[in-house]
Amino acid sequence: MSRFRIPIPPRLYQLRLLARPSWLIRLVVAAVLVLGSYALLSRLLRSGTTVVFELRELQRVWEWEIASGHHPGRNPIPGGLGLQDAVPNPARGTRRTYVAQTRPLTERTFPKRPVAGSIADLDRIMDLCDSTAGNFGRDCLEAMRVGAGLDVLDGRASESVDAWMYAYVEQPGDTPVPTHIDTNSTAIIKRKRGTPEPPLSLPQPVTTSPSAGPCSAEYPRIFHIFWAGPFTDKPYMALLSFLYTQNLGLDNSTETTVCRPQFWVWSYMGDKAAESSMQPALQLNPWSAPFLHTRFQDVIKFKWWNTVEQLDSIPELKNDWRKYKDELLNSGGHVVKPSKKTDSKAYDKPSVVLSDLARFVITYRYGGIYLDADTLLLRDWEELWGWRGAFAYRWSWHQDYNTAVLRMHPRSALGSFLFRTALHNRLDFHPMTITKYLGDAGLDKLLFRIPDPLFDPAFLTAEQLQLERPPFPEFRYFGHFFGTPSSMSAAPQIAGFEGFFRGAFSYHWHNFWWQAFDAERNWPDLGPRFYEGEGRQRALLLAQDKTLKQSQPVATTNSTSHEPKHDVDWSAVMKRTFEAYIRGERPNMYGEWLVWAPDT
Repeated sequence: MSRFRIPIPPRLYQLRLLARPSWLIRLVVAAVLVLGSYALLSRLLRSGTTVVFELRELQRVWEWEIASGHHPGRNPIPGGLGLQDAVPNPARGTRRTYVAQTRPLTERTFPKRPVAGSIADLDRIMDLCDSTAGNFGRDCLEAMRVGAGLDVLDGRASESVDAWMYAYVEQPGDTPVPTHIDTNSTAIIKRKRGTPEPPLSLPQPVTTSPSAGPCSAEYPRIFHIFWAGPFTDKPYMALLSFLYTQNLGLDNSTETTVCRPQFWVWSYMGDKAAESSMQPALQLNPWSAPFLHTRFQDVIKFKWWNTVEQLDSIPELKNDWRKYKDELLNSGGHVVKPSKKTDSKAYDKPSVVLSDLARFVITYRYGGIYLDADTLLLRDWEELWGWRGAFAYRWSWHQDYNTAVLRMHPRSALGSFLFRTALHNRLDFHPMTITKYLGDAGLDKLLFRIPDPLFDPAFLTAEQLQLERPPFPEFRYFGHFFGTPSSMSAAPQIAGFEGFFRGAFSYHWHNFWWQAFDAERNWPDLGPRFYEGEGRQRALLLAQDKTLKQSQPVATTNSTSHEPKHDVDWSAVMKRTFEAYIRGERPNMYGEWLVWAPDT
């Protein structure tokens, strides 16, 4: 009888467990059964269709979004939707001139801002960054650095630089180019049994009207985050990264062709809390008070979140959502109950699930881009604002959306479809469920799935992928951002902000709400203007330290005293960099200094 030979290296074979082949075979068989069962279960859970509309309604969603200029990509309409003719696409009709962000050698200290009105070609970025096609995240970020003029190296071949030009400006005059039908994609769209959902009530397609200024009413430039509970150093860092990277005119620039974005913080203190309590709480909190300063009042806004008011404001939900009021915290089909844990390290799952719903409500009402609060902005988003389509990003190597970054448009057909579909699925807005809604209906090409290195550059390596050519810095674990391993801890201070995933638009640090950004300076270190808040936080830390020492047993003579950490973690370097900009000790990443009014 012939034997099936497995090529096991001699060193590995010498391990006691593998010296007995029967154990290896059992282990392999068990692994195959477990993984196979998981894959089968996953397919079964996803096998039922979520489509509740007639085919004509899905066609209308495509037609509305294309007519509104929301499909500037090259993806065709799925053939299974049954449309017979190509749809004229105004977003594909203009002539595109790709721009190279180059600088003379004498101006290499700081990069230039992106060209005002420039647009990121997400199709080109997909070609450069899609890991499914074999692209490495490291190479993706290099292309994004060079294309944006963020790189410091010279001497590259011009042809490689040209291939990395991903941003363009539109030239006057246009002839709409048709969006064709994908005849190779003829998968039948299946609808749930029962009475179909009535036709969607859609407004007229968006037509961009002339504006007196650089901003468009149809495409507001607003970043949103949702924050539950008292303000901490986490949203504080998100706001500082916004001030440090975005084109806000805080250097008293007289540039009039730039639309300056805003950052809206949606504060949730529970549906029984009073809105009038928000402002006093923000003023007393040392982490939030600095952003109430008049210097920032035009670009940072605090908004009150009330779940009932928000859901009642959505026409597709207002008459029906109360049927599921006890299931609002539905995540992937599982209703999450409020946690009774008081540990500061406990994962606040209910707030996370509520934010899954909130991001779609907020962007549907107000437009803009929603960000998870555990996000740091790393560069100017001008080119992404220029892309008129909706987008999220890819969930690591999975073919799923991650809505930690979500761009949607006010009152869009896509949003209307999602709300009515979610109502039939107990208001489940988990990103993987959103993937299924859109995939089942043949609408997934209308929500562009951007490769994850642009917003989550450590995701693949944290999942132990692409380890042979990781990006810099290399995080094998998301916690390395807050606790950089000693073997790598020289890098943060040497490379600094400029070396942190250079080329990415943002960094998603994945929860770690309990971990201080800067454990040794865990207060807002913003200079004399904000000494009052800093003093309150330092006094609080001192009181907590005394309480902790009193509760601990007396140390023995053999115990070692705590010594300050010699190296500085990546998280602390980021915090200290942003704070130095607010204090006026350094310019922002584009070489612009924060100018304060003389009497402030």
